[in-house]
Amino acid sequence: MNKFLTNATRTAMFIAAILLLAGAFPDDANAQRYLCNKIGGSCTKPTAAEEEKKEEVIEEEVEAEEQTEDEVADEDEREDIPPPRPTVGNVAWSFISNLTGASALVTTESNSSIKTSLPDVTTTRTKTRRGWSRWGGGTSYTKTGSIKFETDDYRRSCAWITTTIPIDRKNVRIYYSLKISKDKEKESGDGTVLAFLPGTTTPSKTLCGGYGEYLGFGDQTNYSAMVKPRFGIEYDSAITGGLSDPNYNHLAIVGEGNTHNGTLAPVCPASSTANVTSSPYGACWTGDNSKTKSSRHGSKNSYGWLEDGNTHKFRTEIKACAGNNGANNCTSQGCATTDVFVKSWVCAYGASCYNSSSFQSVANAYSGSASAIIQKCVPFNQATNPSMLVGFTNGAGDHDTEFTYGSFAMMTSDIP
Repeated sequence: MNKFLTNATRTAMFIAAILLLAGAFPDDANAQRYLCNKIGGSCTKPTAAEEEKKEEVIEEEVEAEEQTEDEVADEDEREDIPPPRPTVGNVAWSFISNLTGASALVTTESNSSIKTSLPDVTTTRTKTRRGWSRWGGGTSYTKTGSIKFETDDYRRSCAWITTTIPIDRKNVRIYYSLKISKDKEKESGDGTVLAFLPGTTTPSKTLCGGYGEYLGFGDQTNYSAMVKPRFGIEYDSAITGGLSDPNYNHLAIVGEGNTHNGTLAPVCPASSTANVTSSPYGACWTGDNSKTKSSRHGSKNSYGWLEDGNTHKFRTEIKACAGNNGANNCTSQGCATTDVFVKSWVCAYGASCYNSSSFQSVANAYSGSASAIIQKCVPFNQATNPSMLVGFTNGAGDHDTEFTYGSFAMMTSDIP
């Protein structure tokens, strides 16, 4: 009997333990009711709609948190990117509108002690009668201007436009003509450069490079050290062995000097036969030197097209390579952001582009035909040099030659 009670007691205690454990760890729903009862509340199982609403609230809270994290990350990233620099206004300058005489430029003066000459700056008005009828007709005037370099032997001569030209995030388009007096004896000398200096440069009567083969642009010992960086379009009608000039005359996109060693100025073809059949021609072109003339001794010499006494036309465009926030505007040309991309078209006298209005208009980029095209990436950091000083330089050796610029027009525009 006692044994039976002992076994029953043990069984009851085991069942009670099982029930106690079940009460301590109820299922989720029972647990919620159990806890609600413990704290004196009343709970009911949420409906499916309430569960869905709860999930939506949780999702919205997660999305808001993620959005806040993204905004913080974007703000941190924006702090690392400099704000866009403001774009300065555009500039237009031309012989027709701005060349009112020598006072419109800063020019070198005639001074034998420092071997400088005064360029000849002229403006003219051409009278034109429009028809002869009683109701129509009338008279109009066309203003033109020119800069002529006709220096004495061993002289340099320069003229600078006083208006600084913006280049930072700009396109600069220029059209002009150039006439070199006819070389009767194959003794032309020496040349001229359409020059570009930093806009912070102060133009003065002594701002000019060396004489002779330095073309008023390059540095010459004991005379001048032109500012850097600089670049230009060189028109050289003389052959100077020490400067690695090619045979006959040539034009080239030059850097900080006139020596065609591949550093200061580009290497030029050895002869005209290397570059008269295709285009573009790199950064130097000698042109067609097949023309002949008789010398005073009766022999015939060949000479370059620049020296034929005709007026030839040119177009130059300069593109800033540095864009906003580190962008490179010249990736297709292979230039660095610290470069400008320079391209120049040649329209020789009598060519199909000679009377083309699109060739002469600087309002738009030019993409038409030309006698030749030269192009080059040139170091000119727009971050430190956001503007340019534009001018015309000339150097003469032991031969006197006239170089006349006309129809000059220049305009800048924003790069999109």
